Amino acid sequence: WKIHAEVTLAPTVELGDYKGVEVEKESDEVSDKELNAELERLQKGEAELVPAKEDQVSEKGDTVVIDFDGSVDGKQFDGGKAQNFSLSLGSGQFIPGFEDQLVGHKAGDDVDVKVTFHKNYQAKNLAGKEAV
Repeated sequence: WKIHAEVTLAPTVELGDYKGVEVEKESDEVSDKELNAELERLQKGEAELVPAKEDQVSEKGDTVVIDFDGSVDGKQFDGGKAQNFSLSLGSGQFIPGFEDQLVGHKAGDDVDVKVTFHKNYQAKNLAGKEAV
């Protein structure tokens, strides 16, 4: 009988001269600005959305839940339709001008949002075109 085995061993490590090496301790102090930024981040992350009052109009920073159906020259385009989409006004999630046109409206309002896709927009069939 012959048996062939290969065994992998951990390499031998020779430590260099590490004794006496000085390392500068990083500061663990936090500025008021850093503290407030972190507290704000935590607050936003834990915030609970509540329905708007009956006659309350939307403002930047509000989260709206929208149904939208986009069209160019009266024809729908791919990716231009959704229902129950949560959008934080002022987040810049949509193309410029879209979110601004939702500010000042009440829940249940129908709004025609008119925008123009940037000339270098990723979807070439929409680039530079006006949409509703």
